[in-house]
Parts: sequence; structure tokens; C-alpha cells
Amino acid sequence: MSNKKKRSTITNCTSLGGGPGFDHVSFFIAAQFLYDIQPHRNALLSKRVKTEVYDLYNHDWKPVMESLGECFDDEKNLTMHHVDLRLDLADTANEQLRSSLSSVDIICVQYVLHENASFIVNDQKHIVGVMRDVFVMAPVGTVMIITDSSNKLFRCLKDAADENGWAYLCSEELLGEGKRRAYLGPKSFLVLERLKSLDT
Repeated sequence: MSNKKKRSTITNCTSLGGGPGFDHVSFFIAAQFLYDIQPHRNALLSKRVKTEVYDLYNHDWKPVMESLGECFDDEKNLTMHHVDLRLDLADTANEQLRSSLSSVDIICVQYVLHENASFIVNDQKHIVGVMRDVFVMAPVGTVMIITDSSNKLFRCLKDAADENGWAYLCSEELLGEGKRRAYLGPKSFLVLERLKSLDT
């Protein structure tokens, strides 16, 4: 992770297909817990979590998100935006997501890829559209968490990760460096980190 990110007091999260904002609640609780358990936290600033939720049905979810925000968003760091995963990131419908990728720290993609598989994977089993562009454009140090009702796309997602400088949890490369394997339950999730940009 870059020194800039280490010094930042804000964690920028992007939630794709995040519905009412449940990812923000999870991030908020985790950040507060990590802050609370620090032995010298009086010398630290509490991490603020800023979450941008992107959903095809953003207008339908927004009232629910606003109600949720009354409990978990005193600083108005939870916002709702439109995205259409069936299109390329260059499409005007996805302009907000495209502009926010340069500063993202965590991308959460929950239960949205499998249902859109016909738009995300082409006949050659390559990731296309928004997800391909996210793999290409997210900055080094970004962590991506993918959970879904099926792992059928995961081989394609891992291939896209490998091609664009990402590593995934428990990959042979990480194990070769002596890092401990994490046993995290059913294989219906991926945790990825971008280690290098192919542009540099």
C-alpha cells in the first residue's frame, strides 16, 4: 500500500451492486472495531469510511439507503450512484464510477456478477465490460472482495486478475513467500489485491 494511502484518514470504498448500502455498514463496524482495539488509539485518528454504492436500481434503493444512513452515516459518507455492469466503463451511464476509481481503496462486489454472467464473460471466457475495466484501472494497493451465489466465474476472474497485476488470496505466489494460508470457508468468494500496474 502506498504511503499516501497509509497516511489517509479516509478509506474509500466502492460497492458494486451494493443495494441499500450493507457494505458500508460492514466497513463501518470493522473500522470502528479495529480502531477500538488499538492499545494507543488516543494518538490515532479513527478511520472514516466513505462508501459509494453503485447499482442498476439506484433510485429504488436510495430511500432504503437513506434510512440506513441515519444509523451508520453521521458524516454523510454513504452515497448512491447508477451503474450498468452490462456496459463498458467508458459508457456515459458509468461516468461516476469511472472517475472514482483513481482513489478507491476497497472494491466490494457482492451477489451481482453471476446474475450478469452473459454480459461479463465473452465466448472466449474473458472478462469484458465494466469488470474488465475495473481490473485495468484500479490503483495499486486496491483490495477487491467478490462474493457470489456461484463460483463459476471465478476462473475467468482469476485469469483477469493475473493479466492485470492482481494477486488473489491463497495463490501459489503468496504461499511461496511463506505467508500463512487463510481458511475462509466456502469457495464462493475471492479476495484480490492489485500489486502492480501494467502501465508502469
